Amino acid sequence: MTGYRPCLITVAMAVTALCVPVDAQRETAADVRPQAEAGDAERHVLATILAISVPPAVLPWFVVHGFIAFWRRLGATATYVIMVSGYVAIAAGLFTIRIPILGADLGTNWWTVGVGSILYCYSAWVGVRMRKYLSLRTLAGVPEVANEHQQLLTEGFYENIRHPRYLSALVGITGLALIVNYLGIYLMTALLYPVMYAVILLEEYELVTRFGEQYRKYQRQVPRMVPRHR
Repeated sequence: MTGYRPCLITVAMAVTALCVPVDAQRETAADVRPQAEAGDAERHVLATILAISVPPAVLPWFVVHGFIAFWRRLGATATYVIMVSGYVAIAAGLFTIRIPILGADLGTNWWTVGVGSILYCYSAWVGVRMRKYLSLRTLAGVPEVANEHQQLLTEGFYENIRHPRYLSALVGITGLALIVNYLGIYLMTALLYPVMYAVILLEEYELVTRFGEQYRKYQRQVPRMVPRHR
């Protein structure tokens, strides 16, 4: 990534020379270089990816779990065609308004970058532990939509937490929000917590309906989102 930074700095300084009064050019030009070196361009790209990808990625969880009977009648193929099409359409729409969504750029802060990196690494660790027990097909939710017979997963990492996938997603997105350090991404992340909690409640209602007392017993024994370390 470092190869294009000198070009960015040169362009920024050229634009500054055209737009800023002569007596302010020296100060402005001096400010451009540390900002570019601090990784502003990379943060902006990552923040944009978060802004256009997270909302349409969360929405299907809410829609599918809230209306699972409808999607099962519709069938897995039609469901995923609709979901993928909706994802692309929403992401494209969000891209057109990405600047107001991102909000204020709070700058590169290496303290938040450090904390965010730790959170993201923890999220990745949870994801690796979880995926030992889940196939990609299961992660995509195909068995639920297709109404296939499933066994309740209570072993391995699922002995310590009921919803490691949601924990991994929330912690990972929070970590990325700290890294990019944009006000709009912080607000989006804050809104994500109650939305994901609602998704979890819908999913647990569905699981109680499917597994009955077996899942109620699992609920009593294993925490929802905070891992139990033994």
